[in-house]
Amino acid sequence: MDQELSIENKTRHVKGTCLRCGKPWIGLPGGRPRKWCSVACRRAAYEERRAAARGSIAVREVERPKIVDHDITECTKRVRLSPGACRRLLQTLADGDEIVTGSDPRWDPVRGLVVALAERRQAYLRLPHWRR
Repeated sequence: MDQELSIENKTRHVKGTCLRCGKPWIGLPGGRPRKWCSVACRRAAYEERRAAARGSIAVREVERPKIVDHDITECTKRVRLSPGACRRLLQTLADGDEIVTGSDPRWDPVRGLVVALAERRQAYLRLPHWRR
């Protein structure tokens, strides 16, 4: 009977995430609730709190938010609404020779759009300066 209880108690585990690095941890039930994934994180958090108490830095212990997958249309919408994101995307496409010269057929639609965009740019540059 005692052996069954001890085996049963060993199979129950408490799960959580480290308050410092966000790494998941598994612990045993009972005692003080665990906050850190390792001794290194516990010590580093202590040092950060001690430094914050002296006024060096401000640190709070917070749960890390969970990352939720979203639809790709949300990403395209955000890129479309941001001039900086559009510039970075176009620069990446312009620098990516493997897209234009590659042989992977999955990139054929992208190649066609990049070529069309380049042709539109060339047509724009051929316009007289007063029409641009």
